[in-house]
Amino acid sequence: DYLPHTTRLADAVRSSNEFIYDRAQRDPDRAGMGTTLVGAWIRQHVAGVAHVGDSRAYLWHADRLEALTSDHSLAHRQHVLVRALGREPDVEVGLKEVPVQAGDYVLLCSDGLTRMVSERVMAEAIVHLREPQRICDSLIAVANENGGIDNITVVVVEVAASWGGRR
Repeated sequence: DYLPHTTRLADAVRSSNEFIYDRAQRDPDRAGMGTTLVGAWIRQHVAGVAHVGDSRAYLWHADRLEALTSDHSLAHRQHVLVRALGREPDVEVGLKEVPVQAGDYVLLCSDGLTRMVSERVMAEAIVHLREPQRICDSLIAVANENGGIDNITVVVVEVAASWGGRR
């Protein structure tokens, strides 16, 4: 019961899982490899979000940061993944659709950010910096200053009134 763009995003994630799993099965050096994923497709004022693992999606709307995903890990604190791309031939993809409007921000990130930077700091970066690249640069710098123990990936999208506007 999802919109077509969300369904296509989920299909792409499942195809990625099949590709990674196949490579891991054929190459002993890649046995057991896997990865987490979070992605969003914004169309007609609806963000379709897909995720597997502990990479996360957030929505900044009405001066509030809302988590759109929940980690697929034990107790959400032990960092033991119970779901990842490439570990099994099939994967269950977490899906969510949320309405978005001009002025909202969608933030996608790896656990390298969420382990090092609080949601409060993420929200403050959006409030004070407003420009997506500056927000990303600032959050990565803070994560590194706080120890940077893992790869840090951050994507911030500002929802524009129209596709001709700033992204």
